Amino acid sequence: MVEIVSSGEISALQSLTRFRVSQPSNTVKQLCRETVEVLSNFGRPHGIVQGLAHQRRHVVEVIGRILICDVEESGANLIAMLLHQIFKAVRIAGRGDEAIARCEHSFSDVAAQTAGAASYQPDLRHENPRAASRMHYRRLRNEGYVPASVSSILLGDGFGVETVKTVRTEILEIAYEEGGPQFGPLVLLLHGWPDAPRGWRAIAQRLHAKGWHTVAPYLRGTGPTKFLRHETPRVGAAVALAQDAIDLVDGLGIERFAVLGHDWGARAAYALAALFPERITTVSALALAYQPRGLFKIPSFDQARRFWYQWFLCVDSGLAKVHHDPVGFARIQWGTWSPTGWLDETEFSKTAESFSNPDWVNITANAYRSRWLKGEAWDSRYDSLQRKLQEVGVLSTPTLMIQGESDFCDAPSESEGLEAYFTGSYQRVLLGGIGHFPHREAPDAVATGILRHLDTHKDGVD
Repeated sequence: MVEIVSSGEISALQSLTRFRVSQPSNTVKQLCRETVEVLSNFGRPHGIVQGLAHQRRHVVEVIGRILICDVEESGANLIAMLLHQIFKAVRIAGRGDEAIARCEHSFSDVAAQTAGAASYQPDLRHENPRAASRMHYRRLRNEGYVPASVSSILLGDGFGVETVKTVRTEILEIAYEEGGPQFGPLVLLLHGWPDAPRGWRAIAQRLHAKGWHTVAPYLRGTGPTKFLRHETPRVGAAVALAQDAIDLVDGLGIERFAVLGHDWGARAAYALAALFPERITTVSALALAYQPRGLFKIPSFDQARRFWYQWFLCVDSGLAKVHHDPVGFARIQWGTWSPTGWLDETEFSKTAESFSNPDWVNITANAYRSRWLKGEAWDSRYDSLQRKLQEVGVLSTPTLMIQGESDFCDAPSESEGLEAYFTGSYQRVLLGGIGHFPHREAPDAVATGILRHLDTHKDGVD
């Protein structure tokens, strides 16, 4: 994203607005960035951001006028005024889109319509200004203060831009790809093993087109996500992945969200529904069946044959081989878990760049060895979560499970007959001719099912 508000202009803005809090620069900078982000979303892919370079002073003056307004006295909502001024900046920059033009009168009326909404006054000292702005906007929208035409502009098609960002938690710096309408309801996309967030891009585009905002983190040990301290145990258990997800959305200031997971991500999604049911609106799980209480049982002979890679990792000399060639190990799974014809070598190579993380093999090994061997690394901070997971057999979160009928890693028979473990709605969908990577092999069919599931249970998503 092009930075159209420089540090010098931020300083000028601070002086202009007479904005005084303990750390004014952080809040002012955040508001500038939010304005820039929405402007860029309006303009993509038409180069409007670059065209706005000459409008820097205008943007600064816009935010300045917003911040010096007396919100308590006027009752006008800061967020509504921000939307109005963003529209003005876009119009001044020459954006002639008919859909935006039709909504000019609606934007002009936003401040007046919210004049009586005194309870919605934002706290500019909020520790997470972005989260505060999202929360206040949604409350206004949900209670009818923001006209539907205005909401359609910010929540409609074509405004999402995939970008990589980070959130720092207690133990990780989590990298994630973010896209879709800024104020759209959130779907958290959790990738599987061996994979990366780029595997979601075909699905994410379809979600964005229907107004959903997506966040796709690189799971611990993958890509640019990194541990903050060397001494932290490299644990790959589902409870650790679930806690990482909660830490991420907490950092984004989001309370309730839908989760879509594949393989490891599906396991983490089930764990989220078991451990944090109040936070999860829906679960969509690909390729992996629910395992009540998170228990691993010795599989059938047929499934044991499919799990050869897990047994290979349980042998020290096998683990050494994987350390020597992690990409080669991953390539075998891609080449044998699905019918032939879907695998693109260029796509695999780009995805495999995420396996160069120095902890990729460590997390992989821990995730699989700890299922069958004693004495593997563990982090006591997950003790209470692990105990709780082992107590939960039935999930109340509405769940959709999609599996390929030709999945050569997890047999479709493994996901049969699980309806009794769900007190909320549960649907199992099998896709003919599809293997272990349904989101990559059949994105249209997968997206159609997921969107239907999401729309059915949309209420309450932030």
